[in-house]
Amino acid sequence: MIERKNLEKEESRFVFRIMGDEYVIKGQDDPAYMGQVVSYLEAITDSIINANPKLSKCQVAVLAGLKVADEFHKLRQEYQYLDQLLKEAR
Repeated sequence: MIERKNLEKEESRFVFRIMGDEYVIKGQDDPAYMGQVVSYLEAITDSIINANPKLSKCQVAVLAGLKVADEFHKLRQEYQYLDQLLKEAR
């Protein structure tokens, strides 16, 4: 008899705080990686709060989201450009 093993990673649970609120992430990512992501987000929100201490948590979250989205789109454009250069070089 052939036995199928579950090849999926076990789900991890990670609890963290951002701007004083507690959140739980569940997923298959390594907890160390999730910690890096949280630290990155904390750095962004902290810099926004330090520059604009009167903003609400919601406003800080929106501005942090815009910053991350901006970085993502710039990196995606750079990736597409480099991918195109590689295709042309072949």
